[in-house]
Amino acid sequence: MSQPQQNQDELGLLLSLAASGHLPLFHQDWIRDSFTDPRRLSFARATRIVEEGLKRLERHQSYDRKQTALGAFTNAERSEFIQSFFKMVEYKTLDQLKELH
Repeated sequence: MSQPQQNQDELGLLLSLAASGHLPLFHQDWIRDSFTDPRRLSFARATRIVEEGLKRLERHQSYDRKQTALGAFTNAERSEFIQSFFKMVEYKTLDQLKELH
């Protein structure tokens, strides 16, 4: 499987897990701290930030190692990544709701 396809598959899996409340990449305090000063993000920008962040994490195989690598991001980078990730979860969830109607 090509690397871009693998990243898209992993992103899809992470979004699905997050929609059901499972967040294997993030510590709870990272999430809380990321939303103390939320930013307005377009979906396109959020997607770009998440894809770039996942590219930095792709060489790590397990979620534990990815989480450790995410800990090496600066606080601002990690906060922006987490906010962007949740923006993508929000859009995916809303898109699925539209499909139900």
